[in-house]
Amino acid sequence: MPNSLRPEIKAHERSTIADLALRLTGSKPESEARLESCIVNVLRRMAASGTADFNSYLNRVASSASELGQLVSALTIHHTSWFRESVHLDRLKTHATDYA
Repeated sequence: MPNSLRPEIKAHERSTIADLALRLTGSKPESEARLESCIVNVLRRMAASGTADFNSYLNRVASSASELGQLVSALTIHHTSWFRESVHLDRLKTHATDYA
């Protein structure tokens, strides 16, 4: 995509992205850093789909179930944390020690 067609998000569209995140995923970016992460992900989707402006991208999303799925993924926090509960880590330590 030429530089002149590089996707961009305008200042007033930032709140739309936050609102979309809440509507589509049930979670709204609570921090500026999280919102920036969502915006970067949306910009990647815009570039991948060949759309340079946000309204055109939203039109694409409205007409494509596949792109809607991609947008939901772009607005979702992909985070997995092993051993969320300390009892699981303690159990692993016990077993690892037994076999060491």
